[in-house]
Amino acid sequence: MSEDNKTRLKCSLAMDEMAIRKEIIFQGGTQTGFVDYGTGFSVELEAPATEALVFMLVSIDSAWKIPVAYFFTNGLSSQQKAAFVDVALAKLDNVGVDVIAIVCDGLRSNLAMFEILGSKCDENGILKPFPHVIQGSDVFPVLDACHMLKLLRNLLAEKKVFLAEGRLIEWRYIELLQKVQDENLLKLATSINQDHIAWYKQKMKVKLAAQVFSLSVSKALVFLKEIMPEFKDVDATVDFIETINALFDCLNSRNPCGRFLKSPVRPANLHTWINRLCIARDLLLNLEYEDGKRVIKSSRKTVIVGFCTTIDSVMQLVSDLLTSNALKYVLTFKFSQDHIEVFFAGIRSKGGCNNNPSTQTFKAAYKQLIISRLQKVPAGNVSIEMGIEFLVMQLNKKNQTPVVEDSDDTIEEFSINGGHIINSTYVENSVMYIAGFVSKKISAAIKCEKCKVALFDTQLELANSKNMLFFNIKDNGGLSRPSKSVFLVCLATERAIRSDYFGCGFKKIKNSILKLQLYVLQGLIEKNIFEDLTDHILSLEMNLRMDDHINTLKKLIIEKYASVRFHHAAKVHTQKLRGLNVRHNLTKLILFKNQ
Repeated sequence: MSEDNKTRLKCSLAMDEMAIRKEIIFQGGTQTGFVDYGTGFSVELEAPATEALVFMLVSIDSAWKIPVAYFFTNGLSSQQKAAFVDVALAKLDNVGVDVIAIVCDGLRSNLAMFEILGSKCDENGILKPFPHVIQGSDVFPVLDACHMLKLLRNLLAEKKVFLAEGRLIEWRYIELLQKVQDENLLKLATSINQDHIAWYKQKMKVKLAAQVFSLSVSKALVFLKEIMPEFKDVDATVDFIETINALFDCLNSRNPCGRFLKSPVRPANLHTWINRLCIARDLLLNLEYEDGKRVIKSSRKTVIVGFCTTIDSVMQLVSDLLTSNALKYVLTFKFSQDHIEVFFAGIRSKGGCNNNPSTQTFKAAYKQLIISRLQKVPAGNVSIEMGIEFLVMQLNKKNQTPVVEDSDDTIEEFSINGGHIINSTYVENSVMYIAGFVSKKISAAIKCEKCKVALFDTQLELANSKNMLFFNIKDNGGLSRPSKSVFLVCLATERAIRSDYFGCGFKKIKNSILKLQLYVLQGLIEKNIFEDLTDHILSLEMNLRMDDHINTLKKLIIEKYASVRFHHAAKVHTQKLRGLNVRHNLTKLILFKNQ
């Protein structure tokens, strides 16, 4: 490749280790399965390999990535890792690749590796760039944001309390949120469940940490502060969650068309993006334990050092790339370790019945992955049948079986078990939020324009209702506001689901949705539901009045709402039956035992 700067490639170099199976195999006239550093490196002991160290090149200005080296190891020191990095930088420089960042996780040996490579530390231990072994230009250390996020979650959950400017950041609010959601049988549009509380069973799952530090959790806590005294001091925790969420989004932008904090970094938003990172950096550096000791000065400082090092490196890299006009925008996901993690998943998937490859299996899978392309499964477009004469398009493609009258199932007014509604304000706000989703889905499936209008609160009649509190907190301008009639039908459906007959959706009942429709419609006979559609029904021609738009809308609302609730009830019931998830923990245990 030409040495001209215009043709040289700018890339990040990700490195990570993958546990492999201990297995000595006689193949090709020799024993294989031992530690192998390749040519140019000496191995003192013939120990069986337990890990594969892989280097992957990720292009900064193009959409490609490729593994460039692997080594079979049995525990590496920081000096050995530094030697591998120097060789990789030198060889890549020879073929016209400028490596501007080294991406790895937060192991202590990796931090020591950067120091050996020439990275200096400031008074807080934050790593600075080190000189390229050939060019002498700066190479920036980047510690993977996903790993740092898991470490931060682990630390908060273990210590229970952080202090930020004298304000308490408490893990107990996450536990209380899960408890409230569990008691009321409805979630506040969060992903929090028992797995997030028992995080130590699935330490490796990034999504469990990312879902804790999310806007959906912060908004749920803001709502609970308004209705429950237990959350009155939650403000500091909310601010902390929102700051960490913004930090993670800024370090994980991956879509050129992304919006807000997930948008790529451009000259136009560079200043705002840097401000967000600086706010998070200052918060992390000043974070304290409950006894007043700064986290950055403790033995658990890796998470702070890692995040701050990554913030400093990525800020400088992005600024240099944009100000030099080398790129029009930068995706910070290019400085992530996810690329190599996905590659490892591909390696493991090639192992057949055993997802822990031996050295030979690893070699075969490695070769196959770098020379083959992943093909997408062809997906056919679903064409919607046109010319339907009814009010609605059929929401459920399957033929529904009519309700069979059973001698034991008599239609009677059913009572609500008071124990099933713990907090009526909570439930009504949750139902209002779901009702917005129901309105949006039904609107997309019906043809009558006047009926579509009746599904939404176009006149903002409910704008100041106490039942809109959570909806208004969640709404950034894109949510569909349900009409009062839709809300009342959904609320009646929720009360019916919580009755003794339906057992909060946990009971096995034949034709449950059809029976639910019958029960709810019976209770709504004397209610003024969709009364604004009365004139619309009378204006229809006599032969079209047989298609009762009002009752059809009610049935659709009940069906869609019940479908959402029954799915949720089944999922919750499954989690309770399953108990704490041990599959992930035991799978990792087997992998790390090299079996």
